[in-house]
Amino acid sequence: MKFPECYRECDSTTLNLKKECNFQGDFDLVSSEITVLWASALLTNGNLTHNDLLHIARSMSRSEYSKKSVIIAFINPQCFCRIYSNGKIIIMGAITEKQAYKRLAKTVRKIKYRTKWKVKVPNLPFSPRYFSQPESDNSVVTSKHRFAPTYKDASDDESQVNKNNNEERSESGEMYYSDFKKRFNFDGNGLLWRYVNNENILKVSDSLKTFKIDQLLCKIVLDKELDIDYIFSKLDAKLVNVNLFPNYLRFQFALENTSPNTEFESDFKENRTDMNFFKSSYYDLDISLELERVLETEIKSVNRSSSCLVFKSGKVIICGCVNRSEIIETFNQLIRFLFQF
Repeated sequence: MKFPECYRECDSTTLNLKKECNFQGDFDLVSSEITVLWASALLTNGNLTHNDLLHIARSMSRSEYSKKSVIIAFINPQCFCRIYSNGKIIIMGAITEKQAYKRLAKTVRKIKYRTKWKVKVPNLPFSPRYFSQPESDNSVVTSKHRFAPTYKDASDDESQVNKNNNEERSESGEMYYSDFKKRFNFDGNGLLWRYVNNENILKVSDSLKTFKIDQLLCKIVLDKELDIDYIFSKLDAKLVNVNLFPNYLRFQFALENTSPNTEFESDFKENRTDMNFFKSSYYDLDISLELERVLETEIKSVNRSSSCLVFKSGKVIICGCVNRSEIIETFNQLIRFLFQF
């Protein structure tokens, strides 16, 4: 598989911050790695219905359907995938950018080409016309005809019995046909399940064009404990945005907006106004969709920022970055204020 140029060197979750950062102070790094990655892409060119999500959950292994979304667990590499009713797919786990990119491609291909979809109404096995047709010369002899008293009355009784049988079958066929239509209209019975190319699902190449990293969570372990009270007392609030909590310091640094939208994603959002998303009630959406929208707004805002949580034990958590260069930039700013004394 051909990966984007920005992900070609992302072969491991471990970051070599010793080589990339300008260390200051008497400390050393024990480890630094990406513990959680959030990535997203577009799966469909419209909404996914309740039945669509249910069929996807049934077709995927280790999946669960819950409130307008499907959660899928993968083993190798270990990660989770969540598909929302608005047609968006989220991938989360302790994986690299290349692994997330490859996992997305496999998931979209599975859903588009290897999932059974309802396609058409089959020919009815029974119909009123079928039952109203006259039967062949082979008459059906019932128990009533078998014990007819005379040969003269036998032919009359036989024709009457055959006529009654045809009427009963015609009535039963009409009842079956009516019940068939009711089941088809209400719960979808009567449609064939086939492995077909679902046009609502984007092609793998088109879906990969919308792939982006929403956030990287990096964990850094230092070789010594930190006196956060002393560090906070020496910092100037005019130079750095920092807050003191009982067990950690929270730094916030400004970042440049290095996460532009792709052309495909921009065109998709412009053409999305005529889709079923706006025809449905806004308040019927899951609250997670609203939280996701707010997260996207914050990530794509002009004044983006990253956060650093510095614990007493010497652990540092960096969040809010969308690529590894932003993690390096954030850590460089952190050590400039953290070890200047």
